[in-house]
Amino acid sequence: MENEQHAKLLENIASFELSPGALQHLESNLSTLKDWDGFIKQIELNGLAPLFNKHLNDHSSLSDHLPKVVYMQFKALVVRHRLATEVREKAITEVLQAFDVAKLQAIALKGLALAYCIYPSPSLRPMRDIDLLVAKQRAAQAQQTLRDIGYKAEDRKTGSLYDHHHLPEASKTIDGMHMSLEVHHDALSGDVASSIAAHNLTEELIEFEINHQRVWRLGHIDTLRHLCHHTFEPAQRIKLGSILDLVHYAHTYCDEIDWPRIRKQYPFIINSLRCVHFITPLPSNLMPQINPPTCKPPSGLGKGFLPLSQLMQQKGSFTDKLRTMLTPSAWWAHIFYDVPPEKSLFWVRWIRHPAQLAKWLWRRYFAIFKEKLNS
Repeated sequence: MENEQHAKLLENIASFELSPGALQHLESNLSTLKDWDGFIKQIELNGLAPLFNKHLNDHSSLSDHLPKVVYMQFKALVVRHRLATEVREKAITEVLQAFDVAKLQAIALKGLALAYCIYPSPSLRPMRDIDLLVAKQRAAQAQQTLRDIGYKAEDRKTGSLYDHHHLPEASKTIDGMHMSLEVHHDALSGDVASSIAAHNLTEELIEFEINHQRVWRLGHIDTLRHLCHHTFEPAQRIKLGSILDLVHYAHTYCDEIDWPRIRKQYPFIINSLRCVHFITPLPSNLMPQINPPTCKPPSGLGKGFLPLSQLMQQKGSFTDKLRTMLTPSAWWAHIFYDVPPEKSLFWVRWIRHPAQLAKWLWRRYFAIFKEKLNS
């Protein structure tokens, strides 16, 4: 019951502006909540703590439903995220200046790009690390440039991640904060049947600034491609914060996005948004573009598919693990395999998903073999 209540609360919070109905639901659920520790953990895991604090500031009535100690915990979280944003801006400015000297063009990915284009304040978009995309042939140079300015970083990953889409984490302590940065040569992992790299972008890059330092980010269609694939690739959990990124980006740039091209070339973006609509109703300006579903919601709303490595580490028999591997949530399967929610998953269940599992396993074993071959 508590988990269901947490889920409802998180869904209500995952919006930049609360409608009267959402505010009423949020107040009602907060007034009966007992597991505050669990709620705080979930809200932080989903990257929604700063956004919830914004709602507290915008709607004073919400504060009445929080115990004082919980209210103070959220305020402390917000201060921490704000300070982290300041340190992160300092770090990325130093990195971009070093890349400019090395004549390296870096493209901001995920949180680093989104925080400055769709969020009212960058501190509202927590992020675990900084992700930058560079041309594959210059990835090693980018990693060395980071080492030259004090980052600790290995040349490449090992084992089943030998052919990973980004180099090992580069880390440095700045003002007492651990800063993590990843150099990507592809924005998408090999577990996704697509690629977003410097040489195959579908649109021109968009320029913006961080601390008066010039930065580039992906064009609208490439951003939506990236958000859809990245949000729903195998992961321990699908963060509501990531779903918020996808929905609000489409909402913010709705009038600039080439929707006819998306429908023709990248229909999985439309399908992803239609399936997301079951969790969080989409803004009105997106409705004409996606034709929202009217069918019954698929089972397993909000549930993703565990990565194979994490799945095999779980307790239980091999039979139980195999059953879990072969029966992903219907909601996730509709998105990942680009099947409209009105259509059957028969071929996904019996053909496409088992074939995908085999491909994932082969990719990992081949990476191990390739590493040994090159060592």
